[in-house]
Amino acid sequence: RQMCIRDRLYVAPTDSRELFCLEARGGAVVWQQTLGERIEHLLGVEQDTLVVAGRSLFGLTADTGARLWSLESAEPEAQGYGRGWLTATSVYWPTRESLLQVELAR
Repeated sequence: RQMCIRDRLYVAPTDSRELFCLEARGGAVVWQQTLGERIEHLLGVEQDTLVVAGRSLFGLTADTGARLWSLESAEPEAQGYGRGWLTATSVYWPTRESLLQVELAR
């Protein structure tokens, strides 16, 4: 899974729990972040927050990969269930039981 935004390429290999940010023009690694699970969806960057999802939802600083926030649960009904979507102010994230709206911090 990959996504290119501005001059950065965000990559989440399917066989890894790592997320990479590369320079789009030379491929140099800008940062690398290990998350506790595989990332299934790269939802986008808004307000300098990279939003990615798998069973959990994560907000990372787009420039450094530092974790800003996460929604994690051991309960299956509260885990991600499909691809969410990103707007200018919120993330909409489907779980098996509901559709959550998470506001992005300003």
